[in-house]
Amino acid sequence: MSTLNRNEAMNPMDNLPEGQPVHMNPFQKLVAMVTAPSRAAAAIRTKPDVLLPIVLLVLASVAPFLLNFQAYKDSVLSAMSMQAGTSGMSTEQMTALANTSAYSGLAAAPVMVLIVWLLGALILFGAVRLVKGECRYSHMLSLSGYAAVFSLLSGLLTAVVGLVTGNGFMATPLTSLPALVPNLPAGFVAGAASGIELFGIWSVIVQGIGVSVIAGIDRKKAYAVVGVLYALGLLFAGAMAGIGTALASAFGG
Repeated sequence: MSTLNRNEAMNPMDNLPEGQPVHMNPFQKLVAMVTAPSRAAAAIRTKPDVLLPIVLLVLASVAPFLLNFQAYKDSVLSAMSMQAGTSGMSTEQMTALANTSAYSGLAAAPVMVLIVWLLGALILFGAVRLVKGECRYSHMLSLSGYAAVFSLLSGLLTAVVGLVTGNGFMATPLTSLPALVPNLPAGFVAGAASGIELFGIWSVIVQGIGVSVIAGIDRKKAYAVVGVLYALGLLFAGAMAGIGTALASAFGG
């Protein structure tokens, strides 16, 4: 109770019921994540849940591909045709291999996303506890899972624009830095920049609000925690892209 009162005192504009739990069903929480994140976080603090967040994460990982699946398969085929070791394959063999790769990637995407979600929520939970925030792991799972709505919106927007404009499958989110500033150097720079995206930044802001409300810590401290983890994520993505580029250069010719 003291945590709730302390948090509301720091954020008087949130209009949260003083000293009382906030009850919402999962779909109300989902809408509130976009329209009233403080109230959504208060509802998550009252009753964290993960079923709808799991659905959101799975949709965010596959929906953009399914909306433009033929163009996605074509992009896989195009990428494979430029790889070493495929020059001697027939068109039928190349197409079959590309289709297998496309379907395998589609099946693996939700698994990878869910693993990243579990680990990311654990890291966020540890960081919040490190700054004396009061929460449970389930709170951070629920918060970060509901925040996947922003990833879903970004993916759907990019896929729909690709369909409408006839540009086909667009691997780079339409609202990301690489889409706005093309021809970035491949490797670390492009990898790190890919995470600088409008909906991603929106998600970071909402999760900062959520951490403040749920864990009962100062809003600035909550933003600092989420912001540092976001920056570390960008550095990690850049490092992985740099390693991938170096390996491709060394073994791909």
